[in-house]
Parts: sequence; structure tokens; C-alpha cells
Amino acid sequence: MRDEQRRRKAEQKDNLNQEKEYINRLKLEMEQERQMQAEKRKQEREYHQRMMIENEKNKAKMLEEEKRQKEEDTKAQEEYFKMLEKQENDRNDEMKQREARAQSFMNKMADNVLQKMEAK
Repeated sequence: MRDEQRRRKAEQKDNLNQEKEYINRLKLEMEQERQMQAEKRKQEREYHQRMMIENEKNKAKMLEEEKRQKEEDTKAQEEYFKMLEKQENDRNDEMKQREARAQSFMNKMADNVLQKMEAK
């Protein structure tokens, strides 16, 4: 009977030790799972942070490119207007020169007519 009690006690002690080991193993696995989830969340945050930084850089590049393009367009437009203004000025100068030549010719003709009239 004592042997039976000792055997039961030993069995109970073994069962208790096995349950403790099982619980410890479960705790360890749960802690490892928690750490893995925390690491995964950390990596996801870092990834999202890198993506946000990269998006901001790309946005800044796009804005800079748009600004540069607008400046180039403005410069080209200014050059075009200068060219048109120069063409207009050249046309006006040409017209003035033609008028001056025509006036000079008219004056010469008038002088010739006057000289011929005086010569008669």
C-alpha cells in the first residue's frame, strides 16, 4: 500500500513536472511569437517610413522639375516676344528707310524739275 502511494505520488509529481514543462514551453512559444510580431510591426513601420521619405523626395523632385520647366517656358516665351519685337522694329526701320529714300527721290525730282524750269 505504501508502495502504491509512493508510486501515485511519483506519478503525480511527474505529471505536475510535465505540466510545468508544457506551460513553460507554451510561455516561451508565446513570448517568441510576441517578439516576432513586434519585430514584424517594427519592420513594417520602417518600410512605411522609408516609403514616405522616398515619396516626399519624389514629390520634391517633381515640383523642382515643374518649376524648372515653367522657368524654361517663361524664358522661351520672353525670347519669342523679343524676337517679335525686333522683327517689328526692323520692319519699322525698313519702312522709315524706304520713306526716307522715297522722300529723297521726290526731293531730287523736284529739284530737277525746278532746275529745268529755271534753265528755260
